[in-house]
Amino acid sequence: MVGIEPHSKIQRKSTYLETELDDETIVMQIKTGRISSMAETGRAIWIRLSEPICFGDLIDDLVDEFEVERDTCATEVGGFLIELEKHGFVEIASA
Repeated sequence: MVGIEPHSKIQRKSTYLETELDDETIVMQIKTGRISSMAETGRAIWIRLSEPICFGDLIDDLVDEFEVERDTCATEVGGFLIELEKHGFVEIASA
């Protein structure tokens, strides 16, 4: 996937365990044993993925919360989500 379209739906896969450790969320993909540690921004994204969400809506939320430019946010978050998908933490479905 080269980029994520605004109407693409993103959701967590069901095969993970998570815990909070200090100011981080630690997530383990059960099938692969892969572990990801998420601090402030990653954690904010992960929380929003508790329910399926459109990429555009996710970016709107993050732009409001972190006061970042939309294009920068979309690029950075898109890359992060593609990595999460690659390692089996989320699913990204085209609209």
